[in-house]
Amino acid sequence: MIKRVSLMCHIGTVLLVNPVANASCQLQYKLSVNTETTFVFNSTTSQRINLNGILNLKPLNKDKDGQWWGVKGDNIELSSQGVTQIDNDYVIPFALKRGKNGLIVDFWFTRHTKPEQQEKLKGLVYNMQFRDVNYQGASTEYDGVGQYIANYHRQNNQAVKVKQQYLLSVKKARALDSVDVIASSTRALLDKCWLTDIKTAETLAFNQLGNSYKLTVKQGYQLTPIKQRLASDLWALPNDTSQWPEAKPIVMTLAQKEKLAQEFNVFLKQKSLVEIEPHELARLLVNFAPVFEQLVPLLIEGAFSENDNMRLYHAFGLIDNPQSQQFLTSLLDSIDIDNTDKFRAIQALSQGSGILDPKAYAQFVNLMDSGISDDQNLNNSLIYAAGAMIQFRVDDPAMKNLQTKLQQNLVNAVTAQTQSTFIVSLTNTNSVDNVSHIQEFQASGSAQVRRNVAKSLGQLQTSESFSTLSTMYGNESNPRVKTALIRSLGNYELSGEMTSQIKILAKESTDHTLRKASIDAMAKQIQYQPNVKDDLRALLSSEKSRQNFESIVKAINSNEQ
Repeated sequence: MIKRVSLMCHIGTVLLVNPVANASCQLQYKLSVNTETTFVFNSTTSQRINLNGILNLKPLNKDKDGQWWGVKGDNIELSSQGVTQIDNDYVIPFALKRGKNGLIVDFWFTRHTKPEQQEKLKGLVYNMQFRDVNYQGASTEYDGVGQYIANYHRQNNQAVKVKQQYLLSVKKARALDSVDVIASSTRALLDKCWLTDIKTAETLAFNQLGNSYKLTVKQGYQLTPIKQRLASDLWALPNDTSQWPEAKPIVMTLAQKEKLAQEFNVFLKQKSLVEIEPHELARLLVNFAPVFEQLVPLLIEGAFSENDNMRLYHAFGLIDNPQSQQFLTSLLDSIDIDNTDKFRAIQALSQGSGILDPKAYAQFVNLMDSGISDDQNLNNSLIYAAGAMIQFRVDDPAMKNLQTKLQQNLVNAVTAQTQSTFIVSLTNTNSVDNVSHIQEFQASGSAQVRRNVAKSLGQLQTSESFSTLSTMYGNESNPRVKTALIRSLGNYELSGEMTSQIKILAKESTDHTLRKASIDAMAKQIQYQPNVKDDLRALLSSEKSRQNFESIVKAINSNEQ
């Protein structure tokens, strides 16, 4: 699952640390950002987005760690595919703090600024960090994409910054393997306040794990000073941000909502959704959040092709804001939405990483109890997704409560099927806190339950998990459960005695699946017991399954020094 990457304004721009920022340093620029994205997944699609407007900055209070600056955009317009619209998210006033080294170290937002709006604003101003004019050499910095290393130098009268590489962690990026810097150059003229002008050109490549898709973003960013300063609400705001007025959420009139609904319908029908890159589609859909319900009749009548339908749910998963979360849970609660759409809505909710909206959370929990379909497999999918959400979403009280609920539901479960379902869900949390609850079912009279316990304890690895697996292995006679136990035990360092027992099964069992599990478990022990390689080699003469034979050869060769 991929975490949403802001494609607009991720380029590093320039900032000069000024020991004393005063009222004369009220800055105003013409802002221009041109972005071209190329998305490769089966086929190649391209998208161009232009952002234009005015960017205003003024110094606020200063403390021992750095200088606070007020920031506000005005008249920000986005243009894409011949459509131009105002983006009011960029006109919300906020503040950033520049550390003494010139990098951004903190942000401040008004209480009503939504998380997704905060991320957009951060993505805009991360462009404005640049070390002191005299700094040369490498610097580790952070922007909306992640942590990166940049190199600074001087050329003629300009300061130059070049990104070298992103130090992106797979866990943070979820489904991203890497972000490659294809090209990067930021040139700026610095002055006593901040900067006179700046121009950036950069190309980044986002690569998904498994190389299933690749997204390339080429962007130009430019700030040009406005000589005759224009009016802006920022100028009248006090230096103390606690005195700034709270921007109340905008309530749309019925007429405004009807007009937006019409625009939404036009947008949905203007072209195939699969032609729009998922992140870009998510960005465009956010503008229609107040009228997401307009999609319901279109989904019911099957107005979208299969590919467009899948792209739509993918985009909703990327949006991951309160409106999209509430919309997805409302689909799960509708008797008119078919099971395919409900399954994709579950996947979209599982895709998110942010805080789950309280209303969406309450509805999701209720649906876990009541079910969403006559198809029990779909109901189980919803419960499985609850565990995945606990693993990947922000660790907040709601997710803690959800995990507690799953644990209680497992304890209270009566049937083997229900017990198995909640064991899988708790395993999906990837939290070892659930081991004690799961191992209570190690001696269940149901082979299905014991098998799920075995699989779970192979993933949630603790000393208690290993002890339980070892006990189960000694008592188990069911071949399918035994197979699951051996696969899980193979994830641990085994004693020579247990490895020898597994070797006997690998040689003598008549069940080729059980032999395969034994071979794989032995292969994992080579790093601890090098002689196991000889034991595997000895199996080649008796193994009759081609798949198992190939597994043995692969294990021996992959561990050759």
